[in-house]
Amino acid sequence: MGLVEQEEVMRIVTSWMEQGLEQGLQQGKQEGKREEALLLILRQLNRRVGAIDSKVARADS
Repeated sequence: MGLVEQEEVMRIVTSWMEQGLEQGLQQGKQEGKREEALLLILRQLNRRVGAIDSKVARADS
């Protein structure tokens, strides 16, 4: 494999890696927002109905 081919392969691999990193960041943001929403709901439930058993609160896993 010549130098030109190696550079092209590296360019493609780098592009794929950047896409993978971007996807990972997006997934992390989505998971963070989901966790934030769940915590908000749990706080509201605690205020309205009282303490919630931790087993019930973590039933999403």
